[in-house]
Amino acid sequence: MRLVARDGTALDVPDAPENAATFGSTGCDGANKSGNPQVRPMALIECGTHAVIDAAFDSITQFSEHKLARRLLASLRPGILLPADRDFAGHELWGLVEATGWPLAWQIKKNLILPPLWVLPDGSRVSVMPTPGESRRLDNARFQGRTPAGLPDGHLVRIIDHL
Repeated sequence: MRLVARDGTALDVPDAPENAATFGSTGCDGANKSGNPQVRPMALIECGTHAVIDAAFDSITQFSEHKLARRLLASLRPGILLPADRDFAGHELWGLVEATGWPLAWQIKKNLILPPLWVLPDGSRVSVMPTPGESRRLDNARFQGRTPAGLPDGHLVRIIDHL
């Protein structure tokens, strides 16, 4: 498979009133405000050659990396594997990528609780990445010390531990 990655950053643009109005600045007024207006770019890059497959950019103050990542989904093709770091694992974005039909391999945060539904022979586990509402229900049940009933609503996922 062709291994690709996406990454975002912030870039200064010339300090002009038009750029300040369009892109904004990071930080708040005063000592923490960035010196120039900034743009937030995100690129989809082939890992082996570092070739840029696609890119998106917008206002640093209006667009998160999550919003820009959605714009890059149309560039996924058969034979591409897009791993994602732990900050991208979430029900909605997972569903959007899954809908493209391309495989997913994403890290998840350690505090994301995905109880196993069953364990596979290789030691990996099948679980459910819950919807946001389901996450709240599961968190409330855990907080109250009770086991939630029924299969969680969400995306079926396979959990593979790595170091």
